Amino acid sequence: MLHKCFGLCDRCRELFKTFKNSINYQSAQEICAPEQMSQNGLVLSMVNQFADYQGFEKLLAFIQPGEFKCPIPLVKLAIKTFSRLQEIGLKDQFVGQTLQRVVKLVEERLLPGNLADTELKEVHLEEIKGVVRHMSTYKSLLSKEVDRHQVQEVFELELAKRYM
Repeated sequence: MLHKCFGLCDRCRELFKTFKNSINYQSAQEICAPEQMSQNGLVLSMVNQFADYQGFEKLLAFIQPGEFKCPIPLVKLAIKTFSRLQEIGLKDQFVGQTLQRVVKLVEERLLPGNLADTELKEVHLEEIKGVVRHMSTYKSLLSKEVDRHQVQEVFELELAKRYM
């Protein structure tokens, strides 16, 4: 559902282009760049409302390791939601803070204490690679010095050692 609200599918992206100025909801948190409202008004209105309902906080709490460990396929879907935040026009400061938290939570989730060997063997390899790919992309967006491919390879090698 979030993928549609954030315009991650082609049909919704076209809908947002067509009706870009039909709704203009301003968030109390001011997470959107004001100049972007004229270009992406509908999708930003939805994101603003999502933020006002503490949606980002709830999504981050969902993937945070604790008593409940979110299944890896759901972690992948949850963190994919953050992939277009900057592109749709959210403020760089908000995007940076959010992506830092996502990276930290994903790294925690992939630690041996939070990802049991049995769970690692039950999950499809592509699901884990997808989580690592998103996490390494976000890490490289946060710091230009970080090589996305190197981060991805290191994490995949660590997981492969455990998988053996």
